Amino acid sequence: MFSDLSAYAIGFEKLSLFLLGVGVFFSSLIFILMIVFCLRYRRKGEERGGGPTENLRLEILWGTVPFLIMILIFVWGARLYMQLFQAEDHQQNVSVLAKRWMWKFYYPGGKEEVNRLYVPAGETTQLMMISQDVIHSFFVPDLRMKKDVLPGRYIRLNLHPLKPGNYPIRCAEYCGTDHSQMGARLIVLPPKKFEEWLKSSAQPAEEMISGRGRRLFEKHQCASCHREGDTHLGPDLHGIFGKEISLEGGKKVVVDEDYLRTSILAPEAQIHQGYPSAMPPYQGQFTEEELLSLIKYLKEGDHD
Repeated sequence: MFSDLSAYAIGFEKLSLFLLGVGVFFSSLIFILMIVFCLRYRRKGEERGGGPTENLRLEILWGTVPFLIMILIFVWGARLYMQLFQAEDHQQNVSVLAKRWMWKFYYPGGKEEVNRLYVPAGETTQLMMISQDVIHSFFVPDLRMKKDVLPGRYIRLNLHPLKPGNYPIRCAEYCGTDHSQMGARLIVLPPKKFEEWLKSSAQPAEEMISGRGRRLFEKHQCASCHREGDTHLGPDLHGIFGKEISLEGGKKVVVDEDYLRTSILAPEAQIHQGYPSAMPPYQGQFTEEELLSLIKYLKEGDHD
């Protein structure tokens, strides 16, 4: 009965069937009672006793049962949402750049693909998606998954396909003249074949996305303020990704892709505690692909 393509699709199908079953049960109960009462009290002038009476147990029952069902539906749906859109244990990270009218995918190890997303079957792959221009929508009909991809913000989506195959990816948000042509393919491979594909056709280090990030880091002389062991102007970036830091005002944040992106474009928005506000903003000076390159380079921790 359930799809064998995606673990998330199975969960959503089960929840949908539960909602359908609840609706059918209570609708049937109401109509059956209506018919019974209509037949029983159909005669005019029939003695109906002495008016309505209170029944506390019945009132508690028909108030408590729907409440508990609604709580169950909420918890069930919230857990599915968290699994689908929030961070979880995953084996692969793929950065996704959407732009009119194509999808570009960046893999661990430096591989890049246009309009082809390769993932392993039976494992969780987390997509970190952003748009370079307008709102797009990443839609995989066979997996029952759709998520808007926004400019200026990283959106995360977890894929957990169970069955190898080749499936269409669509843009489900009108994005301009060639919107209908903005398609890609999701290619689900057995884990061993995926590893073989990931290791094949390796690019030279300087041609990888992190290599381009290193060149940008050097071009804009970022090391002049972010040198390891010399942090009088800016924090040492070596190994900073994933750590919790304090901002001016006492707020604590985890250094992730969103924090790094904001710190590059608008450093005044999140000033690292203990350091002067000396970094110039770089808003409008980098494309989204260049920002992905810089962030990839910073994540690797080698910026000496």
